[in-house]
Amino acid sequence: MTEETRLLVEAMLQRGEREKAIQYLCNLFNLSEADATRIADALESNVRSSRWRAMRSPRVVLKTLAALLMFGALFCLAGASLLYQFQSQSIRNSDHLQGKVTALQYRDAEAAAPVIDYEWKGEARTYESSEYESPPAYHAGQTVWLYVDRNDGNVIIDRGRDRWSGIAKLAFSGAVAAVISIVCSQIARRKF
Repeated sequence: MTEETRLLVEAMLQRGEREKAIQYLCNLFNLSEADATRIADALESNVRSSRWRAMRSPRVVLKTLAALLMFGALFCLAGASLLYQFQSQSIRNSDHLQGKVTALQYRDAEAAAPVIDYEWKGEARTYESSEYESPPAYHAGQTVWLYVDRNDGNVIIDRGRDRWSGIAKLAFSGAVAAVISIVCSQIARRKF
């Protein structure tokens, strides 16, 4: 059977013209109806499997995308939860006190980090931040709040919006990824 004949018979089968395809095979190759039916059955299974592959392909892509997005969502939400736990634990184990910016250390012409004097456990101390910012977020004489770890004396500048913004960004990213994942999985359930 030539490629042209096979395509013609498959086209008839796709249109639902099975009897016409069998009759065509009988006349073209001088076959019995049983032999033509077997050939038509074989070609029809090819047509069904190729149609099924074509229909399944977008579903597989959407389901895979949905699974990957859901994994990303869970990863982001777990990260936000862990970061929240870490922040909360750090705050509980720290003393919250005031300090005063006494100077700025410049790394480049514009990036600066604050030098902060504070008192902890009755002792005057100095904290030199390693977080350089451009433009500088602090100025000399500014009062800032600090968290000083009770165990080892590590200092963190209390910048509430910065502390919680990482958690909010991770949680929001996770929520968006979860919603997109659910939408993709619902679309994948539809028939194409």
